[in-house]
Amino acid sequence: MSKLAGISGIEMIEFKVLPEARKTLYSEIPIEMQLKGGFHNIAIFFDKIGKQDRIINISNVKIASPTKETGETIVTTSCTATAFRFLPIAQQPPAQ
Repeated sequence: MSKLAGISGIEMIEFKVLPEARKTLYSEIPIEMQLKGGFHNIAIFFDKIGKQDRIINISNVKIASPTKETGETIVTTSCTATAFRFLPIAQQPPAQ
């Protein structure tokens, strides 16, 4: 994700992987992120995440602290990116 942030022209201030949440057939891997950059660059970053081979949802988006820098509005954005992975059969609960 940091590579996509760089390509999108934004700075990744924080990247924190939270504990995995197991479901029946899959696990959710939440990642808290804080980003800084132009509003449109943040949108480009989210678009690039949506085009990845792996399913990643973006939620809890909060945009704050707009400032003007070199004629562009720069914002700080916090969000949660949730990646998903299927559990191997050995890790799945037995069928009911």
